[in-house]
Amino acid sequence: MRDSGITGRYVEATFDSFAVATKEQQAALEVCRAFTGPAFHADQGNGLWLIGPPGTGKSHLGAAMVGDVINRHTKRAYIASARQIVRRLRATWRRDASENEEEVLEAFGLPALLVLDEVGLGFGTEGEQIQLLDVIDLRYTLKRPTVLLSNLNAPLLRTALGDRAFDRLREGARTIVCNWPSHRGARLSTE
Repeated sequence: MRDSGITGRYVEATFDSFAVATKEQQAALEVCRAFTGPAFHADQGNGLWLIGPPGTGKSHLGAAMVGDVINRHTKRAYIASARQIVRRLRATWRRDASENEEEVLEAFGLPALLVLDEVGLGFGTEGEQIQLLDVIDLRYTLKRPTVLLSNLNAPLLRTALGDRAFDRLREGARTIVCNWPSHRGARLSTE
């Protein structure tokens, strides 16, 4: 768990701690639970997309899936934002870099599960797209399952990721639209 990318408020994120108030939330929870359930294996070659507005629990479910793969299957799993991956790859360009590009690609490309969070929250430059494609392509080639979390819909995701990465990620992927009110807004006082 120490090397999973799960930090802060998501350390305690589990399937059981996901707040369910609607049948849509229950359905999303069941799909995520099944995705990493007993039939999960590191070369299943499929994916899962959780898309919808901020605050709907996508990152919570992503962290729960990572934790489930680590605890149930004792396999490596990782959650990272697209920007974290790009920053880590760019850090290899420094002369005093602690890791090289190949090591970073392996860190994100080899785990049994990668949850790619905040997809589309970048500048959308061609350079960013190519760097993410390197990770996505390695996972695609190895048939490693990848979960995508984003506030963007599919057409905007295609623009943010580029055609190649988008096409690889969508092959065999199931999309869950998390279209319910923000969990964060429920805690806001109206006084």
